[in-house]
Amino acid sequence: MKRIITSPVVTALLFVLAAGLIGFGGVNTAQAALTINSRDFGAQVQLASINTSLVETNAGGSRVVAAEGVEVPLVEGTLVPDGEKFQIGKKYQEELTVSNDGAIDEFVRVTVYKYWVDAEGNPIKKTDLDPKLIELEFDTSKWTIDTEASTEERTVLYYQGTLAAGDETAPLTKSIKISPVTLGKVATGKYSYEGVEFQLKAVVDAVQTHNGNDAMVGAWGQTYSQVG
Repeated sequence: MKRIITSPVVTALLFVLAAGLIGFGGVNTAQAALTINSRDFGAQVQLASINTSLVETNAGGSRVVAAEGVEVPLVEGTLVPDGEKFQIGKKYQEELTVSNDGAIDEFVRVTVYKYWVDAEGNPIKKTDLDPKLIELEFDTSKWTIDTEASTEERTVLYYQGTLAAGDETAPLTKSIKISPVTLGKVATGKYSYEGVEFQLKAVVDAVQTHNGNDAMVGAWGQTYSQVG
């Protein structure tokens, strides 16, 4: 049997080489971790820079009603001018705009819901009443309605173009009224008749314009060319 003879010099060299390889691998691992963490940090900073508000303007003035991604009720006691009673068939101002309060440019989407609920202390949605009787007037001069995603109860709109940081959109709605078809009913409250009342809600969300198509597809399943 042959004996393998290893000199102290060779052993030392092999030890140094192994240590070097381990050190090199450790540096690569650290660099990879740093790259991933930096990418995640950058994404978090980008996300934090998106700060979008929904602004409602009507007889009660203008107010911020929602922040990014929050669904909120509208016309909360401000639709009818002071000293007046709500009238079925009358058109009332109801303007919704979006403000970019963040640090980056955005693509913006707003979803508006309208439906009837039980007004007798139990706000359950009334599926037997037609949402079309709630006539919300949309302004499509600067907004595009996604007809495929919209229903009689839900309307999805995309802002045409980029909303720059610090800017506010043109209104996506102009007014609201309850159809005169319901004139034979008896009003029982501010926005109700015969035990029912209408509800109007909205939610605004936005994505960054950097790699905008990818961001839109990821968030909304749409590209800019489809909705812009």
